[in-house]
Amino acid sequence: YTDPAVGENPEAAYDCGKPTGGIFKAGWAGLEGKWPGAAKAITAFQRALALDPRHADAHNDLGNAFVARRRSAEAIAHYREALLVRPGDPSFEANLGAGLLQAGAFADALVHLERALVRAPGLSTARLNAATAREGLGRIDEARALRDRAAGRQLPTVSAGASVNQRRQSENGPLPVGSIPGLDASQ
Repeated sequence: YTDPAVGENPEAAYDCGKPTGGIFKAGWAGLEGKWPGAAKAITAFQRALALDPRHADAHNDLGNAFVARRRSAEAIAHYREALLVRPGDPSFEANLGAGLLQAGAFADALVHLERALVRAPGLSTARLNAATAREGLGRIDEARALRDRAAGRQLPTVSAGASVNQRRQSENGPLPVGSIPGLDASQ
């Protein structure tokens, strides 16, 4: 794709992060009334696919819109079509992984997210999604290590049963109870 602020990104050398603008608005349920331009964009993607069913970018963009609407089955189908046309595209692999993650298919999501990261290690959203997939598979230590690596430092952790009132501590020291309104460190 081309981002006027950054330039072209054909190899997905950097992560675009959360979609914004028209495509993010395209996922909203009240789309037609609030952003008729975004509704027209979805229609345009669908029209492009009617003319050329192998238009990979249109499939990918529709997948993004369906993920935003939490319609993961439709998103997954479009991401798979995009990958049939352009196999191995790291952005398409990462997006398919995100759609599968949303659907709760953690193992399949992890396969596609890892493929994306092999081809484009800078995709930070894919790295965090891979950590979430590992967490969903019960691979908590791997997920924590991946999140730490993505953040560039060790992140604070809390036991699932931790309680501020019990003054539990994370691996990195006391929980930051002083920053929670209404609580102080003695509670």
